[in-house]
This record gives sequence, C-alpha cells and structure tokens, in this order.
Amino acid sequence: MSIARHHAEWLSLLEISGPFLSMPVLLEAFPQGLDALDTDYARELRAAYEEWADNQQGLQPEPAIHTAWIRYVLANTLGLPDKVIAGGQAIPAGLKATVPEHGVTLRPDLVILDPNRSRQDVEESSRQDAKNAKKNKNKENLATSAPLREDTLSSGIRLLIQIYPAAQDLEKTVAGDPWQATPGTRMMTLLHSGCWSTPRPARRPASSPGMPRFGWRRS
Repeated sequence: MSIARHHAEWLSLLEISGPFLSMPVLLEAFPQGLDALDTDYARELRAAYEEWADNQQGLQPEPAIHTAWIRYVLANTLGLPDKVIAGGQAIPAGLKATVPEHGVTLRPDLVILDPNRSRQDVEESSRQDAKNAKKNKNKENLATSAPLREDTLSSGIRLLIQIYPAAQDLEKTVAGDPWQATPGTRMMTLLHSGCWSTPRPARRPASSPGMPRFGWRRS
C-alpha cells in the first residue's frame, strides 16, 4: 500500500475537524508513513477506551473518569511526560479571557508545557501574570485578559486544552451556559484574547475518542 493511500485510509477512520487533518499535512509530518501498530498497547488502549465509554454512555457519567481518559491518551498514546501536562493551579493565572457582556471567563482545563522548561519557571511567570492582571483589570474589550510575559508565551506553554462532556457536540452551543457559543468559538476567543498569541493550526494531527478537538500552538 502506498504512503498516500495509507494516510487516506487512516483519515477515513477519523472525525476530521479543522484544516490541520489533511493529506498534505500528513505527508509532510509522516513522509515515511505512520508508525507500525504496537499490538500490545492497542489492546491496552482498547480496554481503557471501553472502560471510559461504558462510564460516559451510562446514566451518570463521571467527569473524573473523562478527564482521566484524556490524560491517559496524552501521556500514553501521545507519549507526553507527566511534567509537561499541567492543570489546576499549575496553569498560569493570566491564561484566561473574559467576555464581560455575558459574564463569562474562559480558561483552559489543561495546558501542555515546554518540556525544556521547568514547571517552577512557568509558575513564577504566572505570579507575574497575576500582578499584570490587577493592573489591567479595568480595561474592557470583547475578550480581555492580562497578556502573559513573552518568555512564557515563547517557551513556557505549547498547547491549550478545554474539556467538555463526551456528549457535548463541539459544533453546538453549551447548554445552560449564559453565553450561547460553541466550544470552538470559546477556544478561538481564548486564543485571540491576548493571553496567548496569534494561533496557527497544529501541524501534527492527533485524534482519539473523547479527546478535545480544538488546539493550536504558537508560530
């Protein structure tokens, strides 16, 4: 089977969202074709997926299991070390966008950090960001935030992730939220708010059931 045909078969299995899941990008990123399938890990991944799916398709899906599945894919399927996957208080305080007319503040649920920079460095930057936020809190824009320091943007953070329930259609508005906007619109607002940078589509695609399908990286 030719490389292009192999990529085409793989693309046919995915729910494509965005221009970065395309044949030209795949050929550029994987000119020799995709890595050979690790059958042992495939069985492990399938078992983890079935456990996640059974819970999420049940009457009371648990957010903790949903988040654990996303972290599992990031760490085990994508091979990201634990030190670069940050959530909660490890996320810089300035990494947010406010939409004042709807009373909504957008934040990522997880961020992927630069593996060559310590989490302590990023946390120190976040403290500086919090000081900047206080200085700029009276500024009003459609989506406002205190910009992160340039060193944080250029070498501290690589990817933003927002997590939604598995049942949430990413092309439909979020039910029960005061701002009737889709997850895609929310992520674009966060990315364009000034707390990040002008985004461009990620060049290396990744998709898995239940994973967030919106993410950009700095140019």
